[in-house]
Amino acid sequence: MRWVKQQERLLADQDDVASPRQSLVVAKHTQRLIVRLLVSSDRKLLLMEEHRMPEPQGLEALGLTRREAEVLAWVTQGKTNAEVAIILGTRRRTVSKQLEHIYQKLGVETRTAAAALAMSSASRTSLHS
Repeated sequence: MRWVKQQERLLADQDDVASPRQSLVVAKHTQRLIVRLLVSSDRKLLLMEEHRMPEPQGLEALGLTRREAEVLAWVTQGKTNAEVAIILGTRRRTVSKQLEHIYQKLGVETRTAAAALAMSSASRTSLHS
């Protein structure tokens, strides 16, 4: 409710130009709930999106090794190669090489495309569980 009231205050304070509203993101373990306030002339609606972050075990089904799946899981959470290397106790160059292998196996060219594919895979998996 506090977030909704803050968003309503931002709307009330605006002039002719709409001020950008920020989404509310609630994260717990591998799940994320994103809440957005949508406003029309006579209504206020809350749009809620649930995202399930992929777990490494589920990513192995994409044809990845366990380590590649771990790397990709961290990439989907926005971690840089250096951060992934620290988390997994390896070198940044090793993470970079593993990402090259991941791109090849998934048929993508960028980390964003690989992360999107992983997220899509996690969403499909959670629908069937």
